[in-house]
Amino acid sequence: MKNTINIGRQPETISPQDLAEAMKPGRAYSQDEVMGLLPGRPRACVRDTLHVMVARGMIWRNNSKRGAITFELLEGEALREAAESKTKRLEAPEWMRKNLVGYERSQNSFRDLCLLARK
Repeated sequence: MKNTINIGRQPETISPQDLAEAMKPGRAYSQDEVMGLLPGRPRACVRDTLHVMVARGMIWRNNSKRGAITFELLEGEALREAAESKTKRLEAPEWMRKNLVGYERSQNSFRDLCLLARK
């Protein structure tokens, strides 16, 4: 019996450029709508490319108040504004940037307890 290698069909991939060309800048799409932009292409491939583009910052992912997730291709000024607003949301308020104080007694008693348990 021969050792044969089954090459089979290679997995299909979708380039980010194809997906970016299919989307209109400034329009919000649900995930199903993005899948419908490339009919005949495997949904898993479209979804994977979509999430790669989100991770690279090429497509903006929005969570609406209704709980629906939308994807939007942003360009130029809109992309800069969206990135700035996300950065502002991620900054900690002033009161959270201060050092914690007043825990020395409880930390010391815990350390003492641990040292007693080691003996």
